[in-house]
This record gives sequence, structure tokens and C-alpha cells, in this order.
Amino acid sequence: MQLISAIEANEYFKPSKSILFIRYNKEDANDGQINKILSYGKFDSKYSIKIRMDSKIAYLKLLYVYALLILFRPSTLFIGDYKANFMKMIYRIVYKEKCIFLDDGTQSSYIYYQDPKANMFSYFKFPAEENPQRLYVHNTFPYFRGILKHNKKEILDNTVYFLGAPLLEKKMISAEQFDQYFSKVANYYYSQGYSIKYLPHRHENNEKLKKYSHVEVMVLDEPVELYMLHANVLPSCVASFYSAALYTIQQIFYEEIEQVQSFYFPTEIMMVSEDTKLKIESVYKTLGEVITVNTNY
Repeated sequence: MQLISAIEANEYFKPSKSILFIRYNKEDANDGQINKILSYGKFDSKYSIKIRMDSKIAYLKLLYVYALLILFRPSTLFIGDYKANFMKMIYRIVYKEKCIFLDDGTQSSYIYYQDPKANMFSYFKFPAEENPQRLYVHNTFPYFRGILKHNKKEILDNTVYFLGAPLLEKKMISAEQFDQYFSKVANYYYSQGYSIKYLPHRHENNEKLKKYSHVEVMVLDEPVELYMLHANVLPSCVASFYSAALYTIQQIFYEEIEQVQSFYFPTEIMMVSEDTKLKIESVYKTLGEVITVNTNY
């Protein structure tokens, strides 16, 4: 999502010169998605580095980034992965007043409310406020909407794309909890005559889905937003337990998709810290401002 936001920011702010820096993490699925997204961008220069952050030499390689900052001395620096310690260092020490945060999944909502000085270019529609310390621009995806308008779509009636999330793989929930709540979602749609296509997250293990014989698994090699952008057909509904893609799909495909909804997964039964539960509840609250959050299914 960071790279899609960077492309929109480049189109919105129209800098006299734009330089894109990319970190590949040597995971085929992740790096392949990056290359797919890059085909949509129009940057003057691109620099990349391939490192995994689990090695000591990685931090030495990141000195390359500092060298680029010194060399180019950008007037504005857009940051994606705020969770990375290296990005936090750049923000807090090097370029705090010149930084603008791009969306990094659901993390943006947390940053906005925790740091009143954080400048944001975000698809999340935060409450209107008068804060001279902060620049906030609502990203409505005009660039990608423009691409969409040139591609006619067929809508598949009574079809739902269910976007997966690695809740089980990250040990946030148990296998039994996944089965309990996904079965409820499946029954919700089957009772209305819908067919379900499950689009797993790249970090999900698809083995858990084999028991659902009526669910078609669609493995994508690109973000779902870009897949839907150039696909000939679209579903009538898109759903998930917990995914920022629901927000972006609503923003980009609001004229094409009949319904976008999130199925609430009770945070009180999740195997996570209280702080993480509060973050998840905050995301559900933000999602609920633009889509349906279904708590009774």
C-alpha cells in the first residue's frame, strides 16, 4: 500500500523532481508485488536496495539511504513503513518537519491519533480539525480512479471476494477461532445465494482453507486493488475480517462494487496485548466511518 500511496502522492503534489527509494526484502511474493506496482508510477529517478532486516550487515547497507538524503537534500520526504526502526530514526532525528507519512495498511490511523505533529497523506478520512502543526491531505485516489474509468467492467452478481489476513499465522487467533468465525461468514453468504472467492494474504497458509470445498481460493501476485483495476470482471461484494484494503477498495471502486463490509472479529478473544487490541478497535472504528462493520453474523 505504501507504494500505491507514493504514486498518488507524486501525482497530487507534482514535485519538480521526484526520487523513489525502494527496499526489497528478498521475499519473492513481496518483491514481485513491488515490481508490479512500479509499472504504474512516473518517477524521475528510482533507487533500490535488497536487504532483510534480520542481519547486522543490513544496517550498514542502510547508510546508503543516509548518503542519498545528504546528496539530494529533498525539500519533502515521504515515508511509508513507519514501523521500521530505521524510518523512525529518519523521522525523529533527520527530517521530522519535512516528512509526510504515506499509508502503511492500518498503521496510519494509529499514527494520526498518537502524533499530533505527523503530516499525513492518507486514504483514511480523519475528523476535520484546525491544527497548524500538521499537514493532512485526504487521498481519494484520483490517479487510479482515472485509470479505472478507461476500463469497462462486468459485475459478477452474487459473488463476494473475501480478503484474507494472516491472523492465524501471526498467532493472533487459534485455528479453532478461525474456523468458527469464517464458517459463520460462509454461512452468511451461502444463505443469500452468494459464491465465495477467498483471496489469501501473501503471508497466509492456504492449507487451512482446504476443508471449505465450496470456497474458491484465488492467489494473486499483486495487490488486490491493482488486480481489480485491470481485471475484466469485478465481484458484487468485497469483505474481510480485518484489512485496510477494504478502505481503499471502497475509495477506488465505490461506483462499481455493490457492498464492502468488514466482519468484526471480537478482540477480547484475540491472543494479543491490550495495546494491540486497542489499535485493532481503532481500525474497526475508522473502517466503520466508510463501510459496514458487521457485528451480527
